[in-house]
Amino acid sequence: MVAQKYFKARPTDVLVATIPKSGTIWIKALVFSTINRGACVDSRHALESCNPHVYIPFLEHQIYTNNRVPDLSKLPPPRLFATHIPFQSLPASVTESGCRVANLEPWTLEKAFDNFCKGFSIFGPYWDHVLGYWKAHLERPKKILFVKYEELQQDTVAQLKRLAEFLGRPFSEDEEKEGVTDGIVRLCAMESLSNLEVTRIGTTDLGYWTVDNSSFFRRGSGRGLAESSHARDG
Repeated sequence: MVAQKYFKARPTDVLVATIPKSGTIWIKALVFSTINRGACVDSRHALESCNPHVYIPFLEHQIYTNNRVPDLSKLPPPRLFATHIPFQSLPASVTESGCRVANLEPWTLEKAFDNFCKGFSIFGPYWDHVLGYWKAHLERPKKILFVKYEELQQDTVAQLKRLAEFLGRPFSEDEEKEGVTDGIVRLCAMESLSNLEVTRIGTTDLGYWTVDNSSFFRRGSGRGLAESSHARDG
């Protein structure tokens, strides 16, 4: 509610919107590396030093927590943010500004599956969440990019190029010849991120609690998952 009241989006902002456990770390790493390539920020060193959640923080978890209202006006463009909030519940300035939208007790598998089927989730029913962004994408395809997890997994390079075009930072022919796209894909691969020292021993402050970085990575390969991520200007 604090984010809804105080967050003022800019047309140059980028908001990464996902449902939990749908490739959030992966899409954040790709967005961060794409935006900062060729800049003063060394993406490889940055990702080796901190979890991607630090560079693209959640509005509702890390920024507007405990009734804090930070001054975001001095952050240089493009400002990168993230959210798990459904499209219908985003701060009004996000949908109106024209920006782009690119220590709980664990449940048993049986309970998690049952609650999933019933639509019980801290961020609302899964399908409603996905359909909200999908319908918004159909209405505003130039402002809301819909990225499917399985397509990102099947052809990461093609989806990265699509993401870069959407972010207004398309890869040049020279960059592709020099292997920049392949380099970002390797840097942001789950195998690469999960093996970093910061992932094995580091933590991330999520506002209401501190989480071990290792908990953000699954043990399985993720194959067969049909979850979706939505990168949005804004």
